[in-house]
Amino acid sequence: MRWIVDTSAWSRRGQQRVADQLREVVEGGSELALSPQVLIEVLRGPQGDDVAVERARMNEALPILPITAESFGLAVDAMEVLARHGAESHRVPITDLLTAVIAHEHGAGVLHCDGHYALLSTHAGLSFPQKQLEFESDAASDHPAARQRELRRQLNQALHRLSIEDAEALLGKWLAQARSRGPE
Repeated sequence: MRWIVDTSAWSRRGQQRVADQLREVVEGGSELALSPQVLIEVLRGPQGDDVAVERARMNEALPILPITAESFGLAVDAMEVLARHGAESHRVPITDLLTAVIAHEHGAGVLHCDGHYALLSTHAGLSFPQKQLEFESDAASDHPAARQRELRRQLNQALHRLSIEDAEALLGKWLAQARSRGPE
């Protein structure tokens, strides 16, 4: 079997727990692969000439499963199915949606460290195995900026569940409270 390694798992491959799980997959007779989206996400990290070096290294080490024009149509279909499932279900990251489509098309699975693929494999009309790898908590998740990003994400999800009028009223009330408090 072939397993696409999602960026969430690839970026944690330096953690012993994740590395061990990836090794177990390979030792079990499976092959690791990447989707083009994961390759692009991974290549956002290096700078200058290191991008080309890392790209060549990754192309040599792992197959990149192709994406086609039909893949995008299937992604739109999956998004429609997810939208009927729940108010926020169709708001998964586009890279995860496309990676799930590629897994579906190629009969591959997805190894990941986030919750989107469980949703995509059960409620998007796509058929692919997925496995959420165990990983050590990122120290950065305790950082104030990481907590603030998470709060913004939760607020955004909550606002999308409301009508425009209710969202505007609620935000207006919160902003008025924040302005009256001033900087602390």
